[in-house]
Amino acid sequence: MEHFVNASTQTVKQCSKCKNLSRSPPQSETLSCQSRPLAPLVDGFHEEKQYHRPCRRAPLILRPGEIISGQSAWMPIANSQFNRATDVMERFLLQRSLHKGVLAFGDFSEKGVGVEHLFDLVSSETSGQNVSCISWSKELPHILVAGHGDTGYHGQQKGLISCWSLKNPARATWTAMTTSGVTTVDFSAANPNSLAVGLHDGSVFVVDINTKVRKKESGKTRTILGKHGDPVGQVRWVRRKLQNDEILVSISTDGRIIQWDVKRQGEQLELMRLGGVDLGTIRTNTAKHVSGGNVHSKGKGICFDFSRDNASVYVVGMENGMLHRCSCSSSEQYLNSYLGHRGPVYQVCWSYHSADIFISASADWTIKLWRERSFQPIFTFNNAGEQVSDVCWSPSDSTAFACSTTQGKLEVWDISISILKPASSLRTGGTISCATLSTKLPAIATGGADGKIRLFCMRGGSARGGSASRISKVIDQQSSSFIALFSHDT
Repeated sequence: MEHFVNASTQTVKQCSKCKNLSRSPPQSETLSCQSRPLAPLVDGFHEEKQYHRPCRRAPLILRPGEIISGQSAWMPIANSQFNRATDVMERFLLQRSLHKGVLAFGDFSEKGVGVEHLFDLVSSETSGQNVSCISWSKELPHILVAGHGDTGYHGQQKGLISCWSLKNPARATWTAMTTSGVTTVDFSAANPNSLAVGLHDGSVFVVDINTKVRKKESGKTRTILGKHGDPVGQVRWVRRKLQNDEILVSISTDGRIIQWDVKRQGEQLELMRLGGVDLGTIRTNTAKHVSGGNVHSKGKGICFDFSRDNASVYVVGMENGMLHRCSCSSSEQYLNSYLGHRGPVYQVCWSYHSADIFISASADWTIKLWRERSFQPIFTFNNAGEQVSDVCWSPSDSTAFACSTTQGKLEVWDISISILKPASSLRTGGTISCATLSTKLPAIATGGADGKIRLFCMRGGSARGGSASRISKVIDQQSSSFIALFSHDT
């Protein structure tokens, strides 16, 4: 028994073991991102939570910066950085849903002259508010402003101004109420934030559209200039090259054309007091003004446009269907008159490419093309029994123009193709009270009684360009062809 050994008391000597492992490093990728601290949001959340901890209550809706119990409850999330971040995110989502319409602005493929509907601009504030006028920004291509309101004889209700950005078509950038219906708006070229506005009650003022300086009281951003005796037909910023400045001009059915001095808080200069001309004695083949007994009543002006080559010369469209060429240096007589329409002239527009060519649209269902020194229309474009509400030249194509009818038809004419029928025509699904072409984008904006601003893409004009020689050559060719066709038929 003495040789018995308990195994549990012995130390077992283990043999040493060795094991080597090797492997290649895993693939790696470097990522980077930026983040902002969430402390303001968290603090605001806890702060709001403390107010509702004692009992369960209905949710309280606060305006940004509203004060509760001496503290600003929602100020942390109402800062400019947060609002800008949400605006950018909203734009991304909207551009994704409107991807096809956005791409159409950059489509310069050869598809021929035509128009294509892109999308509509409408919100709860503007729905059902008649769109009476539209103006594109001359420097910011994605910005446009619309004027809303009843512009009829009983249109004494309040109006609305809405500013839109094509980057966010879901809602207006800002809106402002007016004391009367808005009849006309126009952007300044020298100051892109200045917008001239004319109202149905005759008021003329300038508003600053810069959202960074706009305050809750919209009156603080307005410069009241003065007032006409009748509704304002049109306001225009006119760039004068010789003086290197910009003036504001307005016209009204009270018979006055006024130049406003914005810097001097509405000091005015009467450029012309329109007079009614006896249509039976007018001589359209001379530049002599009809004076004496021939001026028998107050003339009612509706629209005007300044020559793009000479800022001292402008053409006025009248309610009686006449057009008068006037000069800023002569306030007592017309340079000459044009007798061609049998209804009110709703729009007159000078060519972007030729200094002596302009176009007019009337309620007599026609559009007429004029030369400055020719007192008979060169061409007359008929519009099958529908009043022409607006017309505008293409900035990129010297021979193309767009027009609209009150019954909701949008047409694009190209006189290099035909002077008898439009190159493209479509029904918009509603009435059209105004239509305007952007000077920066191939886009047409129309407005009607339903409050919608419909955007269309104009195709085919930018590739050909425009020049004074081209449009003059096309006019001569079409005139010769028309005369030859008429002679052959007779």
